[in-house]
Amino acid sequence: MKIMLLHAPDPLVRELSRRGHEVLSCNTIQRPSTNVPAEPVGMLPVRYSNFGGRKKISPKAIRCVAEHIRVFQPDVLHAFSPSALAWGILGSTGQRNRPKIISFRGITRSLRRLDPAEWVTYLSPSVARHACESQAVMDAMLKSGVSRDKCDVVYNVHWDFDLEKPAEAWRSEWKIDRDDWVIGTVASVRPVKGIDLLVEAAIRMCDLPKWRLVIVGTVDDPKVARLCKRPELRGRIVLAGHCHNAPSAMKAFDVFAMPSRSEGLCRALIEAMTLGICPVVSAAGGMKELVRNEQDGLVVPVEDISGLHQALRRLYRDEQLRRRFAESAMDHVQTLCSPTIVAKKLEGMYLATSKTLARCA
Repeated sequence: MKIMLLHAPDPLVRELSRRGHEVLSCNTIQRPSTNVPAEPVGMLPVRYSNFGGRKKISPKAIRCVAEHIRVFQPDVLHAFSPSALAWGILGSTGQRNRPKIISFRGITRSLRRLDPAEWVTYLSPSVARHACESQAVMDAMLKSGVSRDKCDVVYNVHWDFDLEKPAEAWRSEWKIDRDDWVIGTVASVRPVKGIDLLVEAAIRMCDLPKWRLVIVGTVDDPKVARLCKRPELRGRIVLAGHCHNAPSAMKAFDVFAMPSRSEGLCRALIEAMTLGICPVVSAAGGMKELVRNEQDGLVVPVEDISGLHQALRRLYRDEQLRRRFAESAMDHVQTLCSPTIVAKKLEGMYLATSKTLARCA
């Protein structure tokens, strides 16, 4: 099968090629933390193309996509971002051999039918099928009026990481003792991520000794900035700021916490589980699908500071439970998010779409 990918994650690009498909990947997403392995034997060469464009209506990007479709003649075009989806739809318009267009949807917001931008992306009749990042995302698509037979759940892919330095080095950099218990989170700190709830839950743990809270990411939430200055947290909290290799930093965590108010599926959560770190998450969006409560970690209701506090306190006191959750989380994320599993799921979508359209023709 000839597959054209737009804004696809590199592990998935490589896996689809390894499985024998002819792949053209445009504007591939790569992470500086990724340790790319040697090219597997039998892997077909991947054609890569990079071109500018950020907005949905980018004439240059649309022209580039149209030319690649004309020359490469893909069977399937899979776009992994809204802008790329618009380029694929507009660039394929009028093509003699138009590919089957697949979207990737990663947020739980309902589609807005009065927004013209939605009609050149997810509401376009040109889209044959939607890959939804979680069941929660698919539910939002169905509520928006998208047909059930056009939607499939495909979890995001996890990456291989270059763990550039050990946990001890990160703790030393943050001035944290080796035996301190570390609650960590990685996020672009905005209100939707609920990091203010995490800080408030941490304040309630100040009667316990030898623990620290580490926040990796730029803090763009004024409430979080204020809470972090509370006197109770003096010497307890580390604002690590932006980190180019967040998965490496996560190795210094004992627990990964993500109390989001809304979430399609948190990429940092996938990374933490891949690394074998015990997760504590809210029930927002797809996180409760990835973390099976009391099996892979603990899931608390959205906006529940007391529940979050009790979950953290419980794991602080029970190291054996934390390790059992961490091991289960690492195994479970492989069954949903490994490149092999995700590529196989997408192959099924591509083939099903081809068969469906052939019957319609």
